[in-house]
Amino acid sequence: MKLDKLKEFYLKKGLVATRQIKREYQNKKRKESFKTKIIGITGSKGKSTTAFLLHEYLKLLGYKSILYSSIKIDSPASRISNKNACEVAVYKEEDLLNIIEEVEAYDPDFLILEVNESTIQKGLLDNFEFDIKLLTNLNPKHNLENYTEEEYVSLKKRFFENTSKKTKCIYGLQDYSKDLLETLLSCNECEKYVFSTRHILEVKNVNETTANCLLVDLVHSLKGLDMTFLLNGREYSLHTNLIMNYNALNVLGVITTLNVLGLFNLNKFQELIKNIRIPGRAELYKYKDRYIIVDSQLSSILLELYQYKKQGHIKAINVVMGTLGFGHYSWEKRFFTEKYIEQTHESRKYVADLLKKYADYVYITESDSGAEELSDICKELDMYLDNEIGSEIIFDRKKAIEKAIYDAKPLDVVLISGRGNKILLCDGKFSTRLIVDSEAVLETFRKDRKKKNG
Repeated sequence: MKLDKLKEFYLKKGLVATRQIKREYQNKKRKESFKTKIIGITGSKGKSTTAFLLHEYLKLLGYKSILYSSIKIDSPASRISNKNACEVAVYKEEDLLNIIEEVEAYDPDFLILEVNESTIQKGLLDNFEFDIKLLTNLNPKHNLENYTEEEYVSLKKRFFENTSKKTKCIYGLQDYSKDLLETLLSCNECEKYVFSTRHILEVKNVNETTANCLLVDLVHSLKGLDMTFLLNGREYSLHTNLIMNYNALNVLGVITTLNVLGLFNLNKFQELIKNIRIPGRAELYKYKDRYIIVDSQLSSILLELYQYKKQGHIKAINVVMGTLGFGHYSWEKRFFTEKYIEQTHESRKYVADLLKKYADYVYITESDSGAEELSDICKELDMYLDNEIGSEIIFDRKKAIEKAIYDAKPLDVVLISGRGNKILLCDGKFSTRLIVDSEAVLETFRKDRKKKNG
């Protein structure tokens, strides 16, 4: 359904937009129907990074773009801040009316929506007419806290089913099987595009001609990524300061989308990604020969850092982390269920097992404890570590970050995981406070310099 028709649909349902439009856009009314291209990006990982890079490139080219992602909401007509992280970009129907009114006021060329599984499950985007739908990857085990493997795969498939023939669908082949790829390719009658790596295609016995965009060589380190890829049979090379090899596939997803739009320009894209920083996503700081990394995830980045350690590029991996609690009044009801609480304990044990295997030291701290006692969370994590690696509990997250940086030795990595660029920390059933991990890192640097100079 087109956006103008969708607005009529929501208004008839009695929905009311909850956010104000900035004054300079309030009186702008379109004379024609909406012509904004709508891009929906889903996947197990990488969807926010892919959405962010795509949005920034389109702006670099001079296009007007609106972004709704967990990294940030960047909607120039709206009064909402574009500096804040967003837990779920599209959470309820009122969000959609807000988006439509912002599109109407700003008249963008592109609207980019990060689509998570809860948004699909609620059917919030069932009536949206997308120009492009993109799947970054699909790991059936990604969200076992809330869905079985079958339920999770079914939700991702649902996003691509019953899709207009005018929509172009892009699939990143990483974690899932050849059979599932074939199922995805056959679930609608749209034009379809695939991106992957030569190695993945070989392992999964998929013909190389299936991929429109193919990574053929990658050199990765904490200095960045050097990529060689084939796009429509032509070879290209790129360098980016983005770290972690999985980001190469995110970059490929963006390139494939731009190619479908007819907007890929190698020089312009190189200009964008050469020195880009993605808030809270493998965000790297180097200080006194130490590497400090801020990221929302733990497992995938920890595994790669461990490989760097085995190769002698780094000496130790020190992790600052906590785990989500339960029971904050503003959270969804599922965060109060016995099933969720049981799975939370299992998740903590899994995280502790990862840390014991790949990390050298752990600073256990707070991370949205909600109504659960922070001391109970920290003690539980410490118990699971079972003295197999060094650890200490520091309840205050800023102090934990500061101590981890001060304790680090040359060529050590301090991985600050779990929150990315989130601002609100839910530290009680009804309470929150503001903290951003990257700001805590920079504040520590400033204090250290001041101490040295004073």
